[in-house]
Amino acid sequence: MNKKFRKAIRNIGSVMVGFSHLAYLGIGLIGLVLCYDIARILFGKFAAFLGLIFFPITLVFAPWIALLKWGAWKPLAVIYGGATGVSLIMMLGNILVENFEEPRFNGFDYGPYIPEDQEKRELDERN
Repeated sequence: MNKKFRKAIRNIGSVMVGFSHLAYLGIGLIGLVLCYDIARILFGKFAAFLGLIFFPITLVFAPWIALLKWGAWKPLAVIYGGATGVSLIMMLGNILVENFEEPRFNGFDYGPYIPEDQEKRELDERN
């Protein structure tokens, strides 16, 4: 593959990873607002404020409570479905970035190339 193609694919992967970080932020904020509303309706404003302080607990349990108590599946779909979809986009972007890197030379692997001084030593050892 030529260098321009590799670079273009790496750039596409980088854009996908950057987009997924922004999408995580957006889904997290939308999920936080939804979960705050659920906690406010169920437990009151003070408990909802405590849920903001203990942020992950609210995001984990509030959508399930809304589904089991009211049958509202949208908060669950936004939080868990959105995070799963964005994770897949991030994974694909990382695969594109990693698999289309330029091959790098490390100092220990000569491959088919043998330096001149090593070649001379091998000839001296044979004679």
